[in-house]
Amino acid sequence: MTNLPAQKSLPQNIESWEDFIAYYQKLSELSANVSWHKADTLLALSQKFGYESLEKFAQQIDEPRSTVVSYVRVARAFPPEKREDVVPFSTHLTASYIDSYDEKTKDFASEQRFDLLEKAADNQLSNRAVQQEVQKEKIARQERGELVIECDLCHTNTAPIFPYTFGSSFRNRKTDRFNLHDICYDSIIKNLGGKSGS
Repeated sequence: MTNLPAQKSLPQNIESWEDFIAYYQKLSELSANVSWHKADTLLALSQKFGYESLEKFAQQIDEPRSTVVSYVRVARAFPPEKREDVVPFSTHLTASYIDSYDEKTKDFASEQRFDLLEKAADNQLSNRAVQQEVQKEKIARQERGELVIECDLCHTNTAPIFPYTFGSSFRNRKTDRFNLHDICYDSIIKNLGGKSGS
C-alpha cells in the first residue's frame, strides 16, 4: 500500500498572490482526482464483492452509506472517457440524476446526463444550475406521466414532487432523502417547530 506524504507546511516558494492562487488551484485538481479515485475504487469493490457489500464497507470506513453509494453512482454514470475535466466531481454526480437508475439491472434508463454535462462544461454552469436543470426535467416527466414519483409523506403524486434532504451532525447521523410535495415538506417543518421555506 502506498502512503501519501503529509503536507505540514506550505512550500517555501509560495510568496506572491499569484503563487497562492496557483497552489490552491493545484490542490483543487488533486482533490478532484482523489474523488474520482475513490469513486472508481468503490465501483470496483461493488463489482467484486457485490453491491450489498457497500453497507458493510461504509460502516468499516466510518462513512455514511449514502456517500459510498453516491461515489459508485457517479463512477458508473461517467466512465473515464466521458468525464469533463473542467466540471467538478460534485457536478458530475448532480448531472447523473437527470437519468433514472435501475438498482436491479444496474443500468441508466437514458443518456441525458452526457448532454447535461457537456452543457455544464460549455456554459460553465454551477452545480446549483445543473441541479435546477435536473429538477426541471424531472417535473416535466412527471407532468407528461413518464415519471411517477409518490410523495413519501402523503403517498400521492397529485402535484410536482421535489427531493428534500434531512441530516444532522448530532452523533454523525446519516443523511435521509425524501420525495415530497412542497406542502408536505412545510407540514413536516411545522410539526418540527420550524418555519417553512414557502
